Amino acid sequence: MHTTEARREGSDARQPDRDVLGAALDSAMAESQYRTAAASVAREMSVMPPAADHIANLEAAARI
Repeated sequence: MHTTEARREGSDARQPDRDVLGAALDSAMAESQYRTAAASVAREMSVMPPAADHIANLEAAARI
């Protein structure tokens, strides 16, 4: 077997590992983006009251 053929076969043998690592990286990035978005929503919710509370407050104020 030629050296170039052995290298090619070795490279092909590692391809599934690269695919798995790529998928793991994509998953980690998606999870990071999800956590960032969830933290942003949590901050917004801490600043603004939930809609149900706001509506209840408006209804209570309208009854006065």
